[in-house]
Amino acid sequence: MKTNYIISTIYCVFVLSFSTISIAATLTVDQSGSSAYLTIQSAINDTVAGDAVKILPGLYEEAVVLDKSIKLSGSGPNFTIISPPSEGDDRNGISIYAPNVVVENITITGAKYGIYLNSTNKSYVIQRCVISGCEDDGIRIANTPSYLLLQNNTIFSNGGDGISINNYANAQIRGNIITKNKKFGIHNYASDDLSYNCFYRNQSGNYSKSEAGDSDIEADPKFINEETSNLILASDSPCINKGVIGLLYNDPDGSRNDMGAYAGQEASSFWPYYSNGPIVTDLNIIPSSIPKGGKISIKATGHVQNNK
Repeated sequence: MKTNYIISTIYCVFVLSFSTISIAATLTVDQSGSSAYLTIQSAINDTVAGDAVKILPGLYEEAVVLDKSIKLSGSGPNFTIISPPSEGDDRNGISIYAPNVVVENITITGAKYGIYLNSTNKSYVIQRCVISGCEDDGIRIANTPSYLLLQNNTIFSNGGDGISINNYANAQIRGNIITKNKKFGIHNYASDDLSYNCFYRNQSGNYSKSEAGDSDIEADPKFINEETSNLILASDSPCINKGVIGLLYNDPDGSRNDMGAYAGQEASSFWPYYSNGPIVTDLNIIPSSIPKGGKISIKATGHVQNNK
């Protein structure tokens, strides 16, 4: 009887513990209609804390509000573009009001603020994004987070500051290209930690109430074609192999991290420097297992990069 009692108790505890496990979901946004979500906002609205939203290639004409603690990932800044409607009260590309948010692999253009963050005391990561052609600041931090990492972004030709931070010390700002913004490259009302960034021709100056890091450079980043918004680095760019040091940050070809949005190991699905052939981004094999002599269907999705 004692043995049976112990086994029953362990079984009940196991079932109770297992039933409380929450598995994070990834919701996919696809304008082709092959997923449940056609818009970014509709997917965000269906998430819970800890989920992820994956945005497939396309031009998304919406002002995104992030009020959930999630990871928002595009398919690469050369493929996923957010451009809000030209009219309306809320015209920020992405407005963040929730704690513990990651935004990555997206281009934002034509907004008021590219990314507007107004939340306190939590963690935020913005990485591998292109923010250009916005009316005001590229990135506006309006409150005081406990941790902020801005890494490997390209912030170009915005109407205000490239990055504006309200009274927050020790923001980690590294590996970014911040150039040709109408006001300052970076305007911080406290101190910050700058490293491995490129600043160039920001009209009011590259720094306001901030100081250059020892590893920052001031040089023309040499994009392939600014006029066509192709902000991929040309082969003679001084930003190549000048980004964050460390194996964790190396580019998909194994070389040192570049500055700007097209850099780092996680850029492998949109790495723009292959010279030949398509880049396969998705591969489906149906069915997943078959008997000998059976037939399978293979569907591949990819793209060819245009570096002109």
